[in-house]
Amino acid sequence: MMARILNGSLLLLSLLLALLLAACGSSGMKLPTATPMPIVIECAGDPTCVNAFALLELWGLTSLGEIQRQVVRLPDSLRIVEGEPPWGIRDALSTDVGLSLEPYLSQDVTLMRFRVAREDVVDLRDELASMADAEFAATVVLHQDEPIGGWLYALEATGVGWSLRGRTLEEVTGYPNYPSWLAQHQAAWPVESQDAASRTPTPTSVPSVVPSDCAGFGRPALVLIPSPAQRTDPASFTLTSPDGDARCTLTPAGVPWSSERCQVVGEHIYYRSDITAAEATHVLDARSGTLERLDFTRAPGYQYGDFLVSPGGDRIAWSVGQTGVGTSRSTLFLARVDGSEQRKVLDEHYDDLYHILLVAWTPAGDALFFARRWLVVEGNGGVLPTFQGRYGNLYRLDVETGEVSTVIPLDERPDCWFCVADVSPDGRWVAYHHDDEDGTLVSSQ
Repeated sequence: MMARILNGSLLLLSLLLALLLAACGSSGMKLPTATPMPIVIECAGDPTCVNAFALLELWGLTSLGEIQRQVVRLPDSLRIVEGEPPWGIRDALSTDVGLSLEPYLSQDVTLMRFRVAREDVVDLRDELASMADAEFAATVVLHQDEPIGGWLYALEATGVGWSLRGRTLEEVTGYPNYPSWLAQHQAAWPVESQDAASRTPTPTSVPSVVPSDCAGFGRPALVLIPSPAQRTDPASFTLTSPDGDARCTLTPAGVPWSSERCQVVGEHIYYRSDITAAEATHVLDARSGTLERLDFTRAPGYQYGDFLVSPGGDRIAWSVGQTGVGTSRSTLFLARVDGSEQRKVLDEHYDDLYHILLVAWTPAGDALFFARRWLVVEGNGGVLPTFQGRYGNLYRLDVETGEVSTVIPLDERPDCWFCVADVSPDGRWVAYHHDDEDGTLVSSQ
């Protein structure tokens, strides 16, 4: 089967929005009375985006553009766990504007991240003016298009961040400092402790059949992923004939927001709904509509992850990672797609923010190319995925021996400067495009 993954086109419109919103559910809360401001709507007609913009406007924040959108599943507890997103802190900050994540635990939600005008943030909190070079952003959490949470943070900075009203965690909760709040918070969410790094995932899957009208659809076909402006609820994969005259749909749970988390191999579509390592890789049979979840690829104690299936569809590689203060850890696993022969191949610790990003398999499936990519960390500890497809280094991993060889050494500059195009059938050459060159072949051995 010849298949390509294409992002749907995104229609950009500029409109002015002036919304009058009723008071929030939190009793006694005084809403801001600032004069409504014009804001630019980048995804007009999309209720998720419109409602997120409206929440920011309500609290006097001007969006300078959407950074990222992703679907994640909230945990079943708000307890703070090392290496996992601090949902307890995010929930506490959200309560300052009458919202809460707690009623939606264990459910899928949408996270939308926006750059916000610096002057608006400084107006909320005067001392932030001392962060002269800082850029600020806001995250809005939505469930079925309705805002349920939100907070502010400084890009490329560590720390807890602020509520959408510009208040700190201590100011919102009334505790004198973070340790005192944490002790009380953790006591309210007791769990059995477990070292995330020592967890061994089990090779289980949960097969099901998804709504589909693709059983008799011809091949070859293209696989299309809806853009944010084109998504329906629930979202679907679309198979279309190369000439575009015929199409069918598959509607599994958790259709991803972009092709970066999706891969087509033969008759199967492999995907993850978001970048968090707690999310399993799914396998959708495009012919029968059967959906399986590869639970052995989950790593709940880690913040983010990637995967890549071999050309023959018999092996899967996946990498997971977590960050500290200026440090990071990234681990690479290999297994058969049925969950057998699982093994840890690389476990790297960095004095910087890097992640093992999977680039390509050799056609024979005997080697794997990867890059060490820079990470962007939110002020509240969340990790933003970097743009995939452009790299500043490249390495070759021998699948059998685990030996790693350098193809293109690490460039310490944070920007990405070349694109990998393809690997030769014998796995000895890599074709790539450089910004300053028309095209280049480099030996991978």
